[in-house]
Formats: sequence, structure tokens, C-alpha cells
Amino acid sequence: KENAQKQIELLSKFTECEVAAENMIKAKGYGDCVVFMGENVTSVAVQTNGLNEIDAAVITDLVAEGGACKPEQVKIVEIQPN
Repeated sequence: KENAQKQIELLSKFTECEVAAENMIKAKGYGDCVVFMGENVTSVAVQTNGLNEIDAAVITDLVAEGGACKPEQVKIVEIQPN
């Protein structure tokens, strides 16, 4: 029971961090995005017309800023607009 409670708390924290990261990325002017957090990796799918190194660094910093993951755990996937 205690282990299940800890897992629920962890998943809840991930959900809060995902929503916060998505909102920050959109607020910085990037397109639609989805953030998925896990214990060892955070995936970011972001709609863009081209992502350069600076954009990738900004997105990585925004996601890692919440403290739920380390910058080296962030993986970004570009999604081209239709």
C-alpha cells in the first residue's frame, strides 16, 4: 500500500511538471507540444518549422527547470506542421 502511494505521488508530480513544461514552451512562442516524463527520460514533441541548437537548449532548460529531470535526460522530437 505504501509503495503504491509513492508511485501515485510520483506520477502526479510528473503530470504537474509535464503541464507546466508544455505551458512554458508554448509561452516562449513555440508551436503545440506534448511532454512525457518518466523516471529516466523526458520526451518533448514540439511542432516547429525547424529547430536549431539554441531552440533545443531553450526547450531543454524550460523542461529541466522544474526539477523533475536533468537536462541530459531531455529528448526533443520535431513535428513538422501540416
